[in-house]
Amino acid sequence: MDQGSSFVASILVLVPSGALAGSAFRHLVDAQRFRAVLIVQGIVPYPLVAWTAAVVVAAELACASLGVLAGMSALSDGRFVPIGLAVTSLMFVFAGYVAILLLRGRPVPCGCFGSQKPASFETVLRASVLGLAPVAAVVVSV
Repeated sequence: MDQGSSFVASILVLVPSGALAGSAFRHLVDAQRFRAVLIVQGIVPYPLVAWTAAVVVAAELACASLGVLAGMSALSDGRFVPIGLAVTSLMFVFAGYVAILLLRGRPVPCGCFGSQKPASFETVLRASVLGLAPVAAVVVSV
């Protein structure tokens, strides 16, 4: 892969990984609020809220950390592909979760960055585009 393609692929992995890192940081800083948002959203059963919050933060941290490491590497040997797919999968899980909220008519915050603004289809679109970025990195690197 040439240097230009490597740079583009790196950016396409780093951007969604950075978004996951920011979200994880926000969830860690205000864990009580994140759990409260999950309760208000009403999709996760109450007894599983604390566990779900912990799993979400762990998944965000893992994907963000690995994504940043992969994005900063040369990306010349394709090692980032599984990491990119993990980042993609997590972003699509978030997009699907928010879509379910919207289809159920629940105008509540998505909980990602602490915003009080209700989730919207723009939120779904943003998560989907961020999810497609690592896929584009794979295409660029081929």
